[in-house]
Amino acid sequence: MNSCRSVSTRKSYICKRAKVDLSAEWESSVLDLLVNDPSLRLEDTKTIFIHVRGGDMKKHNKGVVSTGFDVYPLLSKYLINRSKTQSITISTELEEDTVFVKQELAPLIMKSTESNISYITGGDPVSTWIYMTQVDLLVIGPSSFSLSAAAARSTKPSFSIKQRPKDGRYDDNTLPCSIDLESMHSLPDDAHVGKVYYEVGHGRDKCEYVHHGEWLP
Repeated sequence: MNSCRSVSTRKSYICKRAKVDLSAEWESSVLDLLVNDPSLRLEDTKTIFIHVRGGDMKKHNKGVVSTGFDVYPLLSKYLINRSKTQSITISTELEEDTVFVKQELAPLIMKSTESNISYITGGDPVSTWIYMTQVDLLVIGPSSFSLSAAAARSTKPSFSIKQRPKDGRYDDNTLPCSIDLESMHSLPDDAHVGKVYYEVGHGRDKCEYVHHGEWLP
């Protein structure tokens, strides 16, 4: 599907339509699975879900766990203010990653917001992946795990600190919308906070989203 990037203008609409249709098909399949398999019981989906990558990637890049830590507090504040969602769920792979997140990231988020933070550490990857497809607001981590879940969100917004997460992995995935967090900059002067990118449904171009009666962004 990466050939979407190189198609002619005449065929670009067909390629984009295919992305949207495939995402809707995946989302429908997940919903069918939830209906037909009672063992898959999800937690409350009215949450801002932040996926923090760690685990095996730390062997190659020890800073990967803290990727986005300079942006996530302001993004959380922005999303809470606009969506009125007070719950934040942070997912990690290993217990040591959760400890690190609680020490380094959670205090920054709590300083910016009055939110309830819960944690998912490891566990059943299928259940976590399905949960990411269903949560109200998903913040993609530097990982195919959450990026693939975003591809199954045909009507829900997903956010990323990169416009082309994982270099556009999965059908030249490029997020069309952006939020400029610079105006909310309340971190130290050496913290560089710029844009965050998002899409409201995989493959879609629209940037407006009604969430519990509130307009985003």
